[in-house]
Amino acid sequence: PVAFIVGGSRGIGRGMAERLSREGYDLALVARTSHCLNEAANECRKNGARVLTFSFDVTNSSVLQQSVEHTVNTYGSIDVLVYAAGFFCFAPMEKIPVEELNRIIDVNYRAAAMTTKFCLPHMGHKFKRGAIIYLASTTVQQLGFPGFATYTGSKTALNGFAKGVFEEIRGRGVKVATIYPAMVNSGHGNQLNEAYGDSYHSIRPEEMLQVEDVVKGAMFIINGGDTCCTCELVLQPQKQAVIDLTRYTDTRPFPIPEPAIDRSKKVALITGASKGIGKYIAERMASQGYDLALVARSVGPLEETAADCRKYGVKVAVLPTDLTNMAAMEKTVKDCVAQLGNLNVLINNAGVNRRRNTLTASGDVWDSIIDTNFRAAIQITRASLPYMAQNETGARAIIYISSSVVLQPGLAGVAPYYATKHAVNGFVGGLFEDIRHLGIKVSTICPGLVNTELGTKKGPVENLPGKMLIQCSDCADAVDYVLASSPTCCPISMMIHPQAGVAISIMKMRKALEQKFADAKL
Repeated sequence: PVAFIVGGSRGIGRGMAERLSREGYDLALVARTSHCLNEAANECRKNGARVLTFSFDVTNSSVLQQSVEHTVNTYGSIDVLVYAAGFFCFAPMEKIPVEELNRIIDVNYRAAAMTTKFCLPHMGHKFKRGAIIYLASTTVQQLGFPGFATYTGSKTALNGFAKGVFEEIRGRGVKVATIYPAMVNSGHGNQLNEAYGDSYHSIRPEEMLQVEDVVKGAMFIINGGDTCCTCELVLQPQKQAVIDLTRYTDTRPFPIPEPAIDRSKKVALITGASKGIGKYIAERMASQGYDLALVARSVGPLEETAADCRKYGVKVAVLPTDLTNMAAMEKTVKDCVAQLGNLNVLINNAGVNRRRNTLTASGDVWDSIIDTNFRAAIQITRASLPYMAQNETGARAIIYISSSVVLQPGLAGVAPYYATKHAVNGFVGGLFEDIRHLGIKVSTICPGLVNTELGTKKGPVENLPGKMLIQCSDCADAVDYVLASSPTCCPISMMIHPQAGVAISIMKMRKALEQKFADAKL
């Protein structure tokens, strides 16, 4: 396979080059600084990779096109495109030089679009799969930073561009993903740190993301299954925020709860574990040696899941619970610890979706959806944290199975469901800041339509083939990635879409595009 990496001489781009060279990729590296480019190429050649180098300004479209053509003529194809080039200028909008403003836009967005345009005709043909990875920034996900308005705008443009490209080519086997890292311990990250200085908080290297954290995220996307694409991945450092939020953080230790925990135990509590995503995650975690507390309303299906999990030799506590009964949450968590001895991982998967018109939905319908999808997740999190905080090592995480609806246009009849999923994502952002000092990861996994009863029944997608839906195994893979991420990094949000297709009107739009440009070259 062949990887074309823009910004491959240093930082994340170089990290990607070295990692891909170890995995058998031949490389084409693009950057402005020739001596850094040659150093990166020599390191990759030590791993047995063939490496082409192109030293030029990436905003030069004609030279960029020539470099792509030379790569294809040499290697025969391009399978992975990584756009890691970036430029920023720290200045208020009224004072930023026009040439700097234009360069931010040209490097961060326009050149990325042109690189994609030139590479796309050569991707997905040789191996019937591939990936395009764009490096953006968490500034897109956050409140604005003074002095970075143009930079944030350029990265937001890149985000929208990536979504459009994904819809145009999904089904070809080429994944399109945007990674949003917070401050990274690299050249750009350190320049940003110097730019802000003491205005906010001088970030130490150990409080930043490391290049390897971002590389691991990219490789998770590239090497993921063929049925889905992790289209968005947000990475935050586990230790500290860019803006100093410690003044708002209560770092006093939790009171030691009863019953006492046994730190040698590895235990996960999973809500909604009787079927679908929850059942699949339970079986996956059982295969990895986790003892399990399984929570749902129906005893029969829970026992079936438990029986399948016990085949792996683990202990399983079956805890039937009505999640709309808020008083039951604390007892459920205590029963988990009493029976299994610990609590390391909490998977909030339970969810309901009752399709009703906003105006005609009864109060009971709204309450049921809010209580199950949002309020129960908060309550069981609050009950679990005192136990999880007592574990000082090992994988500790609170993971919420949300939905990609949080970044999509609305659909009629699901406003209550949409509202609760937005609420979960907002809650997770605040919870992460509250407890990041504990080292507990907090993540939302936001899949598109999943091939489960909840995802497909009584809707416009019930007759879609399975390949056009997210599979439960894709969600379990995402959980594995969160738990395996390094202590310095928290994948706070993951957006997952089916690779083969999408429901409703976007399919028609793509067919119209294909027909219109059937005889045209990209």
